[in-house]
Amino acid sequence: MDNRGHGDSPSSRVEAQNDLTATVSSIEQTVLNG
Repeated sequence: MDNRGHGDSPSSRVEAQNDLTATVSSIEQTVLNG
């Protein structure tokens, strides 16, 4: 079970931000390479 987003620990927020950044970067690469 993915429990990100539960609780206020800074590390969980950083993990979520890193996941979002990685997703955006992946999309940008797909668009640029399209």
